[in-house]
Amino acid sequence: TQSLDARGHVVATSSGGRVLHTEHLIFDRNQNRITSDSAFTSTSPKGNLKGASFESDPSFKNVSVDKPRDLRVKGKPFIIPGQDAKP
Repeated sequence: TQSLDARGHVVATSSGGRVLHTEHLIFDRNQNRITSDSAFTSTSPKGNLKGASFESDPSFKNVSVDKPRDLRVKGKPFIIPGQDAKP
């Protein structure tokens, strides 16, 4: 089916230094997307992101996140419109 469904303590790494941690990850090669319906943490040299779930292209250039939190771009907090700034 050209897809991968990983469950458990999933850790995915990219050649660019991105590390993704989640309990459930689906890679669909036909649709060229990765998704998780579980909480996740993504770290990279460019920034960090946590959320309840996500959908993205494999390069993480077009990402849709449910309930994003702790978004940091190059170590600095990034406030999403409607999100309260933490003191």
